[in-house]
Amino acid sequence: MTHAAPESTRERRLRKRRDEVALAAIRLFDQRGFDAVTVDEIAEAADIAPRTFFRYFATKEDVFFTDRTERLAALRDTIAARPTDEPILASVRHAILAIADQYGIDSEQKLLSARVLADTPSLRAATIVRQTEWEQAVAEMVGDRLGVDPADDLRPHVVASTTLAALRSAMDMWVAGDGRADLMALANQALDLLDGGLHHVSDAGRPT
Repeated sequence: MTHAAPESTRERRLRKRRDEVALAAIRLFDQRGFDAVTVDEIAEAADIAPRTFFRYFATKEDVFFTDRTERLAALRDTIAARPTDEPILASVRHAILAIADQYGIDSEQKLLSARVLADTPSLRAATIVRQTEWEQAVAEMVGDRLGVDPADDLRPHVVASTTLAALRSAMDMWVAGDGRADLMALANQALDLLDGGLHHVSDAGRPT
């Protein structure tokens, strides 16, 4: 099992500054709309030169996906660190809940990002692409744990797609409530439904 090397002081400083620039951009997008905001305006709000923006992000879209690499690395390490005899769904659940916990810490940025993404048609395709990338990455992690090739085995893809869909459902409800709900509790409830709970969902109370 391999782990990422610890961040240097310089790397931590750069990541912190990148996150500050991202938050400044997302606040502007939330106020005025993604398509109406220019890189020059983001740079002014973040107190940087426009060229500095492109040190951190290739495009405006990338502002919403700043931590993809770090989160995938953390997810991979968390799954790899779980006991080898633990059911794979339990291992992935543990890793998914760790992501939910981090989202709660970064609540302002995540709430604003989700709102802008939902309100911006031009960003929806990018969001779908990122979701597909995450599912493929998690399927590969699950395949490694099971000792199978996801190209030939359905299980890694089913585990990846259902657990990430459960997390997205919990996050959608959390965002709809402006972050007032407990995201960890919602994520736990969503994952409980995957772990046999759907068998107990009844039609009681459904409109006729």
